[in-house]
Amino acid sequence: MKKDNSNKLCLETVSLITQYVEPAFAHQSCAEIYDRFNQEPDLLAIPVLKELQPIGLLIRMNFLIRLADRFGRPLYSKQPVTLLMDSNPMIIKNSMKLEALNKKLVTSNQSALQEGFIVVEGENYKGVGSASTLLQANMINAEMQLVKLREARAESEAASAAKSAFLANMSHELRTPLNAVIGFSDLILQHKHEYITCSSVHEYIGDINKSGHHLLGMINTILDMSRIESGKYELIENEEEPENVVDEAIRIVSTSASSKDIQITKCFHDCMDNLLIDIQLMRQVLINLLSNAVKFSPTGSNVFVSIEQNEFDEISFVVRDEGEGIPHGKIEEMLKPFSQLDGAFVRNHEGTGLGLPLVKAYVEAHDGRFKIENGVKEGLIATVFMPSNRTIFERHQVSSMNSG
Repeated sequence: MKKDNSNKLCLETVSLITQYVEPAFAHQSCAEIYDRFNQEPDLLAIPVLKELQPIGLLIRMNFLIRLADRFGRPLYSKQPVTLLMDSNPMIIKNSMKLEALNKKLVTSNQSALQEGFIVVEGENYKGVGSASTLLQANMINAEMQLVKLREARAESEAASAAKSAFLANMSHELRTPLNAVIGFSDLILQHKHEYITCSSVHEYIGDINKSGHHLLGMINTILDMSRIESGKYELIENEEEPENVVDEAIRIVSTSASSKDIQITKCFHDCMDNLLIDIQLMRQVLINLLSNAVKFSPTGSNVFVSIEQNEFDEISFVVRDEGEGIPHGKIEEMLKPFSQLDGAFVRNHEGTGLGLPLVKAYVEAHDGRFKIENGVKEGLIATVFMPSNRTIFERHQVSSMNSG
């Protein structure tokens, strides 16, 4: 849901508390204005103009008192309004911030709160401001600030809770390979004076190596997310064939897929163009998506990956699985760094929980878009859209070479 900022923008400046009041002009008589004040009982003040520029303010109470006197009517009726106007009213530019106006009224001209003030654009009259309209704007602004403070507090608490949950999960994820490294190395050291077969030592070293690589991978994932969030990650871009990126990712994930008897199928496509991308990042994008698909899919199911190109020459990668999908309303939450879903959906699968946020960050680093959605009947569909300005038109080059 998009936030409506129109009220916020409106209430920042004096222009929104300005009410247009039909002005009086320097040549008009006091009798005309006396009749007008009587006809408009809610009118507190009337600005006096010379051409389009304000020269004074007729304040209702002061004006009526002068003319209510038994000598006042005959004395002032035919006189010009300039005789009874306040010739030094407060004049405010309509671009002034409300915060600045509040300070000005409190520190330099408190009487203007009761009497009103004139608002101008440039040098020309725009309207009149009053204490009631200013108070209303201040109350609305105060309510908006309170809402923003509550939202900021809620976001801060949610972020703190998410990071605490992430650290709690990571403590387990980091301890597991570390315990394996320490445990297997302890076994070797404890038996240093005993005969151990080469195959046993080789097995221990293999487990240590595997655990070390797992630990390094998790740490690299966290560091990558940190670099991207700080804006310090620079792309190393080259022309690449989309199909090669897909093939490499499938090859890397194939072992884990085989262990669950999951078939990864590359769908037919007619994309002949290449992409200008950072191959390391895009390869990792597809590895993460395929790994997620395998991880959350049942044994013996299928994972499909395809390359598509639309009429705008945007090339996209699509990964679809036959798993449970994501719980309703939780998709956006899964894309936030340090955010993890509750329940068995996550607890039954190991990992840092940064896979999808990293995919989103890597894709956006290419000015692309990342979309995930539940399938119509089952599974999850993850789509990576690359912008058309990253498409290198290989087919056009081929056709021009053939025509030559």
